Amino acid sequence: MYSTFKKGDSVIVKAGTKEPDFEELDIGGWQGKILDIKLKAKIKQPLILIEWDSITLSNMPNWYILASEDQGYNWRQIWLLENELNKTKPRGNESQDYKMQA
Repeated sequence: MYSTFKKGDSVIVKAGTKEPDFEELDIGGWQGKILDIKLKAKIKQPLILIEWDSITLSNMPNWYILASEDQGYNWRQIWLLENELNKTKPRGNESQDYKMQA
């Protein structure tokens, strides 16, 4: 098993994809950069760690950020399955992304 993505690729979440911990939230269209890729035979497809870009971070619903913090989840990053993502061009810039991550 291998991934069609690599670390550093910019990705966009496919339409209709639900946030795994808050299934009422459709995260289709959210974008970020790949930080890590895990290949697990048990899952049968790569698991991808994404760090959200500054535009996605600035448009997140406040309730999601608060609920994530309350549950101890990292709302700045997410693990998704490879089939929930498409490659895309980066938007914004790294200094903006870093400021929003802080």
